[in-house]
Amino acid sequence: MNNTHKESLENIQLEIRGKAELFGQIEKVRNDRKWYRTALKSTTKFSVSNNSKILAQGDSWFDYLPGKDLIDCLELDYGYEIDEIAVAGSTLNDIAYGKVPRELWGIPGVGPHHVDAPSRIAELVIKINSIKPRALLLSAGGNDIAGSEFFPYINNSRSGLPHVNDGVMNNSFGALKTAYEYVIDMSLKAALENQIDMPIFIHGYSYPWPDGRGLLQFLGWKVGPWFGPSLEDKNFPYDESLDKNVRHKQLEIRYEIVKTFIDAFNEMVQSLSVQYQEVFHIDLRTVQIAHELWDNELHPYPAGFELLAEKFAFELKAHKIIP
Repeated sequence: MNNTHKESLENIQLEIRGKAELFGQIEKVRNDRKWYRTALKSTTKFSVSNNSKILAQGDSWFDYLPGKDLIDCLELDYGYEIDEIAVAGSTLNDIAYGKVPRELWGIPGVGPHHVDAPSRIAELVIKINSIKPRALLLSAGGNDIAGSEFFPYINNSRSGLPHVNDGVMNNSFGALKTAYEYVIDMSLKAALENQIDMPIFIHGYSYPWPDGRGLLQFLGWKVGPWFGPSLEDKNFPYDESLDKNVRHKQLEIRYEIVKTFIDAFNEMVQSLSVQYQEVFHIDLRTVQIAHELWDNELHPYPAGFELLAEKFAFELKAHKIIP
């Protein structure tokens, strides 16, 4: 750990002590959300054990209210007990350097961050201090690329340049790796201070199908699509009114572009597993999720998440993290 990160952990511990009441409010809201999610998705197949407490931080792949996500699958289908502090829509930047969303500590979830808003990294450290997890699961980075951020990553199809702007992609992934290093360093240092062994498992997503489908749209407010608009603006069309074979070729071109980013992202995560002996890369690209198993451009249907969770559970068990 570098000196800057050492100082950061000391600052985090000061924040935890200084904002103990706020963190108590956050914990209450988290527990209420957990109860609601469990009630909404109550199809438990296994009774939950108390001997495999795991901590999870991340984005909508761990916190997908419209459907069954990876955490739901690991709990409901495999019997893991997971304390999840993920927030749908989170970027890696949010998780490493950002604040806890307003709605998670008792005030309306609109407007700018409050001046006293606790940090996400402090919430992660306080969880490690309190539950002393057997493992930490991380899901982050996809939202740093998807959405409006995706536009500069690709060149226009009429420019004659390669489809992917390697310079932009490589610079961005360097920043993402630095953010991951910060989260990992803080987490491992907190584990060391609590005298626990805490392996960290990071996935790099699977290959999505950028067909222009979003999550929802209501009165001008929408979530997604995340790739389609940028691809359309850069002259990589997907026209559903065309012949099936033509549409398929259009979608394959889009798929290969996004696949390039998923491959590069997984290479970055793999490099972290080489850099840290406590970090393990879960390569979900090995699980083939067909187009019809995707709910939208970023999220599989429950059946897709179940296939991915099978890979996740296999890797956890291979490293002696047993339900």
